[in-house]
Amino acid sequence: MSYKDTFAERKVVKQQAELLAIKHYENRGIKIIRAGMDALQEDISGKHWVNTPQLIRNIPDFIIFTDDGNRFIECKNASETVKLKIPELSNYRWWNNMMPVTMFIYSHPFKTVYNVGILEIARLINDLKFQPQTDPNYSMKFYDIPVKELALYGTMDAQDGYYINDWNQVVKTKNGKEER
Repeated sequence: MSYKDTFAERKVVKQQAELLAIKHYENRGIKIIRAGMDALQEDISGKHWVNTPQLIRNIPDFIIFTDDGNRFIECKNASETVKLKIPELSNYRWWNNMMPVTMFIYSHPFKTVYNVGILEIARLINDLKFQPQTDPNYSMKFYDIPVKELALYGTMDAQDGYYINDWNQVVKTKNGKEER
């Protein structure tokens, strides 16, 4: 998936992460409701979408309700890397002032979910000195972050119930024990 794909094509892929987020939190007994504008479910044209103020377009996708407090959830798809647009990150930090924002990032090749707070994303970018990327065909600067770095700043769950240990993270085996 890239900037060259149509808005309709990008909507289908984004919806995969959102559906997985709903399943992920519901399976853990966590209440989740839609918060942001759902251009994926509504028949909103790309033209109308881009004419909506960006701060409103960037309302995080969901709110989860836990005993530890409520939080926004913003869903992103990833490959071996996740592309995070700089203006969107700025808007998520604004929303974080209202209620904490967590990025729910699903890596398709690794079948792995990463949950990382927006402030931890900012710290990761700063600590690892990521530089903004530009693409002449793409209107916004973005950070291209390897997903393996996300587990160092948040949590990681493999879809099949145990962790992948390619980067020396804790591995939860099928029998439920944790190993290094």
